[in-house]
Amino acid sequence: MNLIWLRTSVRLLDNPAWGLATLETSLDTPHCVLLTPTPEQYRTHGYGPRKIDPWLAQFNAFAETLRALGVNVELHSVPTYREAAAWVLSRATALGARTVIADREYGLNERRRDAWLGKRLNAQNIALTLTNDRVTFAPESLLTGQGQPFKVYTAYKNAWRKQWSSAPQYPYPRPTWATQLPAPEEEAQSAMADFVAQDLKHYSTARNDITQPVVSGLSPLIANGLLTTRQAFAAAAEQRIDAEQWLNEWIWREFFHAVAWHFPEIYRHRPLQPWTDLVPWSDDQALFSAWCEGRTGYPVVDAAMRQLKSTGQMPNRARMFASAFLTKDLHLDWRLGEAWFLAQLNDADFVANNGNWQWGASTGVDAAPYFRVFNPLRQGEKFDPNGDYVRTWVTELADLPGKSIHNPSPLERAASGYPDPLVIHADAATRIKALFKQAKDLNNGQQNDD
Repeated sequence: MNLIWLRTSVRLLDNPAWGLATLETSLDTPHCVLLTPTPEQYRTHGYGPRKIDPWLAQFNAFAETLRALGVNVELHSVPTYREAAAWVLSRATALGARTVIADREYGLNERRRDAWLGKRLNAQNIALTLTNDRVTFAPESLLTGQGQPFKVYTAYKNAWRKQWSSAPQYPYPRPTWATQLPAPEEEAQSAMADFVAQDLKHYSTARNDITQPVVSGLSPLIANGLLTTRQAFAAAAEQRIDAEQWLNEWIWREFFHAVAWHFPEIYRHRPLQPWTDLVPWSDDQALFSAWCEGRTGYPVVDAAMRQLKSTGQMPNRARMFASAFLTKDLHLDWRLGEAWFLAQLNDADFVANNGNWQWGASTGVDAAPYFRVFNPLRQGEKFDPNGDYVRTWVTELADLPGKSIHNPSPLERAASGYPDPLVIHADAATRIKALFKQAKDLNNGQQNDD
């Protein structure tokens, strides 16, 4: 009896678990698929309904489809990871399992859960086999020439692509019995096929246009384990067009997973450059609330924040300048913004979200230098030149002409009820640079004292 315990890889296609359980061509091998959604654990990690609700629906649809296909499956929702592991242990014992096959998850709590379970299964002579599926190459398998984890994305990407060139990874075969797909997976496959066929050729040149960005829209599906990097590379190869920029975004995601594996302090909300914890971040709740609500007085920032709150998404370029505004203009602790994004985004993924926030706040590996400060006015003029993005979300300014919408006059603000800027950007930029330099000097002084 083989048990297959799926946690993130809740999908039929490109799933190594079927082969490991000798279920690729037949369901005759004694087996049982275990599914354990843990909604309370997800909430504890900071995820919001936009992430959790589709995730739970995905489990239900998967179980329903497996049953219709004749697969033995048990769906058991429990509050926490530990309770999930305890239930799997009890089922493995009751069913006389020889092996528990599970998709490997890389988070700190997830590792502790699997270590707890593995120890107890081993005591009963039951093997726990973890499939490396969340990322293409195991985090510990890609290291620098000195055997150290990569801290620079470009170096990681080059090593990743070198590994891919020598050992390309193709999607695992579709089980012969999988004659239908669960609805969420069917929709994910269609979405990727449509994007690759229709829009991928425009991605590299138009992805930063925040008014009508050419983006895949696949990120919620990727975050929920419905699509894989292997599938993306295979789909792009079929089109025979330059897809390097898009595929590099998939490698960025894997880079963040590798960083989190090697530096688990991110799960304790620590900066990856420890000296930056000496920056005296503010926790001003009035400023934070204004940012969350899209009432900062900078139209393009407010448009991004209102879109996020309304839809759970925003273009990548908007994420960059909206997050930068929180840290570099308002001087608020990046962890406040990180938590808000995680709770609001429909593509929330702790590792990717943390990586992006630490990049923008200049606290992470391969982060933007602290003296790089986005000018919100320039960002609006460059990436929303006609003001259409602002008009869509900051409706009180919709009647302002052209790009003047990015910098309303005091009279126009008063007439529309739009707030004055919370801060003067030039002054805020000068101040944050000074705060970072002060922290760096303080850190250097402490090291010299040692």
